[in-house]
Amino acid sequence: MRSVLSWTVPYVSTDGQKYGSVSKTLCPDASNRNTSMEETIIVVVSTSSAIDVSFTLLGNFVGDFNLQSNRSITFSSNPSAPQYYQYEFPEGVDMVLVKAHSENSTCAYLSVQNAQCPIFDDFSTVRYNEGIFQTMTKQAAITVTRDMYKSGFFYVVVVVHPNDNMCDNNYRTLTPLEAQYSGSSPRTKIVTLRVKHTLETHDYWKPIVTTFGVILAIYFLSGFIIAGNIMRQKKADMMAGTASERDYIILSDPESNAQDGQMPFAQADSASSNYGTAERQSSPSRIKPDSAERIIASSDDETDIDMLDDIESTKEVYRTKTELYVSDLSRKKVNTLEKKYNMYAWNLITVSVFYALPVVQLVITYQVVTNVTGNQDSCYYNFLCAKPYGWFSAFNNVFSNTGYVMLGILFLLLVWRKEYAHKKRVHAGYKNELTHGIPKHYGLLYALGYALIMEGIMSGSYHVCPNRANYQFDTAYMYMIACLGMLKMYQQRHPDINANSYKSFALFAVILFIGFLGLVSCSEEW
Repeated sequence: MRSVLSWTVPYVSTDGQKYGSVSKTLCPDASNRNTSMEETIIVVVSTSSAIDVSFTLLGNFVGDFNLQSNRSITFSSNPSAPQYYQYEFPEGVDMVLVKAHSENSTCAYLSVQNAQCPIFDDFSTVRYNEGIFQTMTKQAAITVTRDMYKSGFFYVVVVVHPNDNMCDNNYRTLTPLEAQYSGSSPRTKIVTLRVKHTLETHDYWKPIVTTFGVILAIYFLSGFIIAGNIMRQKKADMMAGTASERDYIILSDPESNAQDGQMPFAQADSASSNYGTAERQSSPSRIKPDSAERIIASSDDETDIDMLDDIESTKEVYRTKTELYVSDLSRKKVNTLEKKYNMYAWNLITVSVFYALPVVQLVITYQVVTNVTGNQDSCYYNFLCAKPYGWFSAFNNVFSNTGYVMLGILFLLLVWRKEYAHKKRVHAGYKNELTHGIPKHYGLLYALGYALIMEGIMSGSYHVCPNRANYQFDTAYMYMIACLGMLKMYQQRHPDINANSYKSFALFAVILFIGFLGLVSCSEEW
């Protein structure tokens, strides 16, 4: 032994409870870890009592002190009898999962410490070691890498708390009087320890490549469908052009014959009637590009809005039309509405920049504090499934949000392609693009795409260090996506009724504030 270990009998916990029996595991000399040489242990007992004090001293060898991979050991522990064991990384293993299981919910610490003396195995000191610790009731798990302990050895320490306040999220220490009348049950905890191998960091490429492969397959499938639609549209345009030329030839011959006096008027009228029928059947019909530009052109002045005051004087024009389209129901300027809807995307980008920057800064601070202090209670993970990598305590949780970002980018590309095709057909003079359906606006769709990307970024930020304080980071853009989706569905049926983007985002803020109040109230109850 190269260190001195001392303790008092009886053991008095931090909240005043007394334990008449105390046991400690003596820290082994690291220099003699792999040898069988004998060591001499000197025990000195002293007291300040004026009368004689009787005591019993018993020493036992810890037969299963060295943990074995994939083998479980079971032991009992209480606040006056902490337990710890040693584990050595096998050759070729760089990452293991230390798992603790207990049938009762007595609060305890599971700690992983460097294999050196002294051991921090007391409730008041275990938090100040240079290793990792977390509270547990029935289960706990800590992933340990060889990089954390260059010697290849580490200790697994279990320390039972004097009360359950830490596990009940009630961080108040009982006074001695409260502890005396608390009527607490015995604090003995039966724990089963098991160390098993987990996925090595150099094998992370397999799930990463699989994830990217699935997303890229969706990209390729989308591109294949778009290419098929483009080819089908070109084929339809060619057939429409051929039909128009054929109708023109049928019409020209009767007219020329009629001018020469070789065709009766009735036949010429019949031919003209056939031409009209053929013209209606040819699809898609076109109008002159300059006419299309006049139809979609409008004032850029946002105040130039038709408030429908003249509807009573102009409705007869629409009633007497031979063909009435859904687009006739839209009376406001197309460009004015388009500018209003585009404001959703710009406002979302502005809000996201100012919202995301402090969020990222905060979670980085959380992660740094967790890495430095080793306190895994500051962030809540599913420790049984967490896969640390580099700076991240749960790299898999952060990486799982990649799909939001990549599919959000794909959504934006699809919207851009749809808008580009629409404008191209409008300028080419396709009448159907102007007369069929309501005027097409893509601002809300772009906002939805940006919101989907931001959901991935914010959810990934939340999973860097998930806890109650930053839970709202994960849900904020979920609310926005839902609200923007409802606005888009409403727009599809009400072309002239436009929700102002500034007022909409003010409503989003109210919804987020209500969610924040709910989170605060739940935290107080917890």
